[in-house]
Amino acid sequence: MVAGSSGKTSGGALNHPVMVHASMNLLGSVVLDVSNNQLDAVFLDHLGTEQDEFTIIKGSVSGIEKPNLLTPLSLTPAYPNPFTLLSRLGFSLPTAGLVTLSIYDVSGRQVKALLNQNLPAGDHIAAWSGTDSRGIRVAPGVYFGVLEFDGSRRVRKLTLTR
Repeated sequence: MVAGSSGKTSGGALNHPVMVHASMNLLGSVVLDVSNNQLDAVFLDHLGTEQDEFTIIKGSVSGIEKPNLLTPLSLTPAYPNPFTLLSRLGFSLPTAGLVTLSIYDVSGRQVKALLNQNLPAGDHIAAWSGTDSRGIRVAPGVYFGVLEFDGSRRVRKLTLTR
C-alpha cells in the first residue's frame, strides 16, 4: 500500500511526512492523495497498472434528517410477576420531565401513586409492595402499572398473589 499527499499515480513524488509505503503484492496496492478537502484513491494491480480510481470531496450534507437517538419512552414488564411481596417496574425516559407512575385495580380505581415527580432522562426503577395509598395490603388479584410522561401512557399488568 502506498499512501501520502502531494502526488498522484500519474506522476509526482509521494513524499509526505506521513506517507506509508509497502511493496506491491499479488493483490496490488492503493495510492491515496489528500489535498485540502479532497481525497483521491487509485487502485493498482500487482504490476503497478492503474485499475480503478475514485475521489471523495468533503462538503456539507443537506436534506438528510438526523436520526432520533433518544431512548424511547418504555415501561418494562413487572418483575417478579406474579409476586407476593414486592414487584419492580423499570422504565426509560427520552428526556427529563414530569413522570407519574400509578397502580390501578381492574375497575380503574387508582390504588397507589408510586411516582409523581420530575426525573432526568434515562432508565429508572420503581417498586410496589402490594399496598394502597394508606399502606394497607391490597387483595390478591390483577393490577395495572400506568406510566404517564409528556402526553404518552404505557401500561403493564401485575398479578399479586398470597
